[in-house]
Amino acid sequence: MILKFRITSNEVKNFFRDIQVKSSNTFFDLHDAIQSEVEFDKAQLASFFLTDETWQKGREITLLYLGKGSNSPLIMDETIIGDYFNELNQKLMYVFDFFSSRFFAIELIEITNELDRRKKYPFCSDGKGDGPQQIVFEKKRETKQVIFEEEIIDELDLAEDDDDGEDKTEHEEGEEFGIDPEFLENADNFDDGGTEQ
Repeated sequence: MILKFRITSNEVKNFFRDIQVKSSNTFFDLHDAIQSEVEFDKAQLASFFLTDETWQKGREITLLYLGKGSNSPLIMDETIIGDYFNELNQKLMYVFDFFSSRFFAIELIEITNELDRRKKYPFCSDGKGDGPQQIVFEKKRETKQVIFEEEIIDELDLAEDDDDGEDKTEHEEGEEFGIDPEFLENADNFDDGGTEQ
């Protein structure tokens, strides 16, 4: 069977890609096709998540082996797409930015037995628009800006507390330059030259 998946983004409204796969292809094949189509850095981690019809996450299908068990993630290059997808409108999430939980929504929109022998599966049969950035740092920059602003406010508050609304004395002026106040008071007692014998 040939399965056609439509890939969309909740960040870029005019973006979509239709990718056709053989039912015998693995999820790694689909992952690689998606990464190539949107020109992502393939060194970054990503995972598929099986979902229900309301997009609630189910079992994970990951690039990495994370151990065995009934609830352990499946591994992309060992998991055949046709074993999990054989009905129209089945859904899948592809998380490509774990830090910000950003993802593509994927839906099975067509099933056919017509194999195009001129094509190497999987391949993109239709698409529109540019995909989202793979990783965004806006939240991090905003956090740094808030911290920077808070530090400035704290410094201003400390300066106001030190002033206490009083005029500065000579003692305080001397301290600003790291000069011993007693030295300033006795400065006039020192001779410029040597002492008389």
